[in-house]
Amino acid sequence: RLIDAFLDRLKEQLVPLPCGRWQPVETDLKTCLDIKLHPAGHIFGSVYVQCRIAPADSKETTHIVFSGDLGAPHAPLLPAPRAPYRADLLVLESTYGDRLHEGRSIRRQRFSS
Repeated sequence: RLIDAFLDRLKEQLVPLPCGRWQPVETDLKTCLDIKLHPAGHIFGSVYVQCRIAPADSKETTHIVFSGDLGAPHAPLLPAPRAPYRADLLVLESTYGDRLHEGRSIRRQRFSS
């Protein structure tokens, strides 16, 4: 089946990465690219990606951060997200950015009931 072949190919290409450590990414360009994963605290296992890009003939670097939803601090079950040290360009997605949410204390009371 085609889907099985696709999944097998995908499994060959997936590489687990630890959080908090720069990882080089191979490119066909004359550019150095490293990525670092940071806990996002949104759901279990969620991360945001910090990219460090530098032309091969330069010491100047650009940092780009890509993220989906971030968690909030003081969540009872998830780690709080930590801000990146540097971001020259920030790319965000937010599903619920236009809504007001109830406070943490109210959610904790409902969770413990």
